[in-house]
Amino acid sequence: MLIVVGALLLWLGAIFWLAANWQQWGRMAKFGLLQASLAGSLVAALALPRARVAALLLATLLLGALLAYIGQTYQTGADPWLLFAFWALLALPWMLAARRDLLWTFWVLIAAAGIGLWIGARPGEIFDMLFGSYRQVVVDWLMWFVLVAVAYGIQRLGLAGTNAKWTLRLALVLALVTVTTYAGMALFSESSSMFTVGLALVAAATAMLWVQKPRDFSALCVAVLGLDALLIAGWARLLANGNFDVGILLLFGLGAAVIVGGSVTLLLKLNRDPSETSNKLHTSKADAA
Repeated sequence: MLIVVGALLLWLGAIFWLAANWQQWGRMAKFGLLQASLAGSLVAALALPRARVAALLLATLLLGALLAYIGQTYQTGADPWLLFAFWALLALPWMLAARRDLLWTFWVLIAAAGIGLWIGARPGEIFDMLFGSYRQVVVDWLMWFVLVAVAYGIQRLGLAGTNAKWTLRLALVLALVTVTTYAGMALFSESSSMFTVGLALVAAATAMLWVQKPRDFSALCVAVLGLDALLIAGWARLLANGNFDVGILLLFGLGAAVIVGGSVTLLLKLNRDPSETSNKLHTSKADAA
């Protein structure tokens, strides 16, 4: 972990040093410096096995800087999301070679940034979703869940190591936050069909994590939280119908308490399941080994 922190600090120091001297160098010198730094990181990853994760993380960061400088220098006119798409694509072989959860987690962050920028390039369609047209937004949501499926496949196939967790957790959190937010907004903008689609996607993710063996309890809690948020929003919309009085607020509070209390009770019962306890002990022994 200290090696990784050192790599991040080294990258940050290099960025500050480049920024301080950027105007003094020509275009070719800047390209040469970025390429030499990237090549040096890859050589270090090959020559120093103990520092391989840190070196590849540094190389991935430098690759993004190089792609950004290419786009800034030649003004290709490409959308910003293409930078992150190529960044993720070019860094993919390093992720497959290293098979480390930390690197895959960073790769998911890059891919998620590309998806977010791609969606943000069409704000009018998000606006249309809230007031009727929703086909494109369903595609956007499915892209987030494709990212979750990729992260799930990485974990199940052992491409991120034997005890990988954070790759899937990050992808799941990003997808659930996006879908839950927009589904809740759609519900209160008279687009109940979009709310139904969002609720179905979140419920599907929750079911997938529920039946997974061994079960990732933290990821399941995140999914249940998103599901609870949409159920509570639906309950509020059903009760309110444009009016809030004391009785409605009491019913809303009671319903929300039942939803959250029921979810917490089920999760606590699941966490005390003897089979889950044995899975945790097995995981702990594997970590110790």
